[in-house]
Amino acid sequence: EITYDVIEIIRKKYNYKCAYCGGDCSENYHIDHKIPLSKGGGNDIDNLALSCPKCNWSKNDKTDEEFIGHKV
Repeated sequence: EITYDVIEIIRKKYNYKCAYCGGDCSENYHIDHKIPLSKGGGNDIDNLALSCPKCNWSKNDKTDEEFIGHKV
């Protein structure tokens, strides 16, 4: 489970912007797994990124590198 405190750390870390497209995530956002759970990723803070819903849905089960070509 990802706690509210962890979510706030992630939101601030990415300055309330999508890690993938840079769009505004101050109100509407997802917490994304850079390495999806289906590929062995976990809920540790280093594997979490702030994402807009559009990018998160497009990314699906890709890693961050597969999705945008580099780590976020």
